[in-house]
Amino acid sequence: NSTLLATMIMLASLLSLFFYLRLAYIITLTLPPNTPNSLATWRTPTKSLPLTAVMNTMALILLPLTPTLVNLM
Repeated sequence: NSTLLATMIMLASLLSLFFYLRLAYIITLTLPPNTPNSLATWRTPTKSLPLTAVMNTMALILLPLTPTLVNLM
């Protein structure tokens, strides 16, 4: 019984995959190329914030401790 259900779900997902791939293909064929009228700046000035690096590092360090912290609350 479950194999029939799994087969039906698989066929439905393959049908939707085919539809979305065909839709993406048609969109890429029909969209005009994007040609900007102004000159693009290749190197834009970026400001790096040290807070972003610190927060990313803290999040990665605290990730293994998340189950323990959730159980404490």
